[in-house]
Amino acid sequence: MPTIAGSGTFTPAAIGTEYHLLDATAAGDYVLKVDKANMLGGDILELRIYDTVLGGGAAGVLYKYGPYSGAPLTDDRIVISVPVPIDVAVSFTLKQTGGTARAYPWKVLLLP
Repeated sequence: MPTIAGSGTFTPAAIGTEYHLLDATAAGDYVLKVDKANMLGGDILELRIYDTVLGGGAAGVLYKYGPYSGAPLTDDRIVISVPVPIDVAVSFTLKQTGGTARAYPWKVLLLP
């Protein structure tokens, strides 16, 4: 059974700013889940996962999800990332680039 590495509901303070949801250094396989249910017309959302390949190295974008725009369909409400194997460091970010700041429930799971 997975464990929760971090979770919450995040509302961006400023449109266009990238915010860190979680930074982790424990080795393992991570999955990001974000609920887009509160998005409406004009809202644009991007999610990123950053990875560090070698200790002391710089983090780079491993995956970018989105841009997602407007109100989500009922069968396309939750974004889930592929499992991300990490042995150095990982960062999960959220950036709303358009519209009105919305509350986004999110969770990062650490797989067994």
